[in-house]
Amino acid sequence: MTDNGYDEFSLHTAWRAIGHRVAVIGGCFVGLIALFNHVPVSTAALRGGAAWLAVQVLAWLSGLALGLAQRFDVADLDRKKGEEL
Repeated sequence: MTDNGYDEFSLHTAWRAIGHRVAVIGGCFVGLIALFNHVPVSTAALRGGAAWLAVQVLAWLSGLALGLAQRFDVADLDRKKGEEL
């Protein structure tokens, strides 16, 4: 089991917040680049929205993988402590 101090965020909360911010930055960037290439505004907005959604899904999947890896590490530490006793 891991220790959390007072006012300390969990990994899931921090990763989700970072994923949201990166998705917004990516979507805005794709939309802006599309506008610089003289694409209609509606198409640029759709491209930005698709990029936002893609980054959100990638952040969610990587958060699941990171949480799974953390659980494996905790289980491995618990197993090693049991072997030492």
